[in-house]
Amino acid sequence: MNIVPATREMLERYYGFSPYPTVRAQAAVEDGEILGIGGMSLSKHRMVVFVSMKEELRERMRKYPRALVRKVLELQDYAKRKGLILQAEPDKAIPCSLQFLDRLGFEKVSGTEVYIWR
Repeated sequence: MNIVPATREMLERYYGFSPYPTVRAQAAVEDGEILGIGGMSLSKHRMVVFVSMKEELRERMRKYPRALVRKVLELQDYAKRKGLILQAEPDKAIPCSLQFLDRLGFEKVSGTEVYIWR
């Protein structure tokens, strides 16, 4: 499996639609198949953090949680240098996603399912 910069074509193929123009993402690719994409997109002065994985990749990542944490820390460092706020939503399919966001310093926005990091 290789982690590569995600192209617009990859994002369209994986998600089935054209993403926002300000997307920075990486893709996990194996034998030409996109197993997952993660990154950020700019939306109203906030960086929206996103990660989407096929079940196969999700199972693999459970063995390497530090790799995912490292990538989020890189995003936080980038956002800090640019003076941006990160926004994320927990994935209901991943039971520990709330704890993951809490551990990384994201705070819940009252009355929503949105978490932000400043």
